[in-house]
Amino acid sequence: MDVYAEDLLQNDLYRQARFELDKFLSSQALSDDLKASPSPVVLFAFVAAGVSAVLGSFVSASCICLFDFRIMDRARVMKELTEVAKDTSSGITVRTIGDSLSHLEGTLEGPKDTVYDGGHFVLDIQLTDSYPFEPPKIQFKNKVYHPNVSSQTGTICLDILKDQWSPALTIKTALLSIQALLSSPEPNDPQDAVVASQYLKDRPLFDSTARDWTATYAVKKDGTEALKKLMEMGFDEASCKAALDKANGDEQQALEIILSGA
Repeated sequence: MDVYAEDLLQNDLYRQARFELDKFLSSQALSDDLKASPSPVVLFAFVAAGVSAVLGSFVSASCICLFDFRIMDRARVMKELTEVAKDTSSGITVRTIGDSLSHLEGTLEGPKDTVYDGGHFVLDIQLTDSYPFEPPKIQFKNKVYHPNVSSQTGTICLDILKDQWSPALTIKTALLSIQALLSSPEPNDPQDAVVASQYLKDRPLFDSTARDWTATYAVKKDGTEALKKLMEMGFDEASCKAALDKANGDEQQALEIILSGA
């Protein structure tokens, strides 16, 4: 063994770095394979911690590992977006908003044979630096009449978006779970108590109201007329189409997107 490597392995601070790394990895919901063979960046961080120890400038290995997992998050999100794009049968889409991978927009189709059938629902998705160890923050951008969705803010009451989240889950599985929630409300664990009460006490009125809201707020608009109006304002066709797509066909929102340069 190289004499410098041998000295490194004998260094107490280096051993502390290794201990901190092992402790951090064991605390995470990772596969045994990943724990046994960390990513190249984790290994680099481990070596860097050891070298820092030899130089007398020890940096917590656990902090370095946290930095690494934030790098890994970016790769994971990109992989998730690719997987969603490949699956054209689920009715789920996810795209970035601007250049940030931490702010996304998802869409899902209303489940067949429900009061949300025919609806095109848009969701705002926010990822923290700790994703996937913390759940995504997801809420509806459309107004949705549902016991487990706030009729005011679009906030969703769903266990996997809170304490039942696992790093093994993905943005896609979260959206599919939300789609399933539209089919099977949980009125006894409501986000909107008024809507939940109506669901339990006057189901016909609930169904009628939910259908009306879906038709009013969640039907994807034909952008033909809006495209024509935007182009008459002097904007090029490609920009208008892109903005209308982002705005779910809403002319005013599309205009704001064009003017903001988003």
